[in-house]
Amino acid sequence: MATLEWHTEGLFRRLRAVKSEAVRQMERGAKAAIERFQQTVVTRRLSMQTDDSLGARTGALRRSLKARTTRSGHEIIARCWFHGAKAQMLARVHEEGTKIFAKPGGWLKVPLGDALTKTGRIRKAAQGRQPGQFIFKSKTGQLFIAQRVGKGKRARLKLLYILKKSVQEKPRLHFFQTWLQFQPQVRAILRAAQARAYRKAAG
Repeated sequence: MATLEWHTEGLFRRLRAVKSEAVRQMERGAKAAIERFQQTVVTRRLSMQTDDSLGARTGALRRSLKARTTRSGHEIIARCWFHGAKAQMLARVHEEGTKIFAKPGGWLKVPLGDALTKTGRIRKAAQGRQPGQFIFKSKTGQLFIAQRVGKGKRARLKLLYILKKSVQEKPRLHFFQTWLQFQPQVRAILRAAQARAYRKAAG
């Protein structure tokens, strides 16, 4: 009679260790992927001042963008979102585009070149009511907030803001479009995490 005895306790311990290591590596991969996506949105959509991106005037929307990875058992969830009700409202406006209306009896102040720095922020000298500012009406009837600078022959008129009853905000955030474009990088990061888990299991 031939007898084969096989004690499986060590095998199951090994399999459990491999499974735990795989989950840890995938969690690390998910964390790396979502944080890299967050940085991509910050760099390409919320920092670069172009006609097709928001740039950063105050940096509030950029600071509100959060990334977090959580794990419950073997379930891993990686999220990237705008934190806070105001930030979410602004993000939705810039993602979808909308028409913004002035309050009854009021005007929307749309900053022009002389009111902005090179990075697109409003200059301190143009914020609020400053000495020398006045309402200027063009020949076509368009209203501006203007300021005279210089004296004599060197005097000139700076147009700081154009006054409008409504403005059309076009979509410029492209958050979800950026996420779709980022998918090849997500897959590459997760494949690398899987490979690390297999190497550790084999070792």
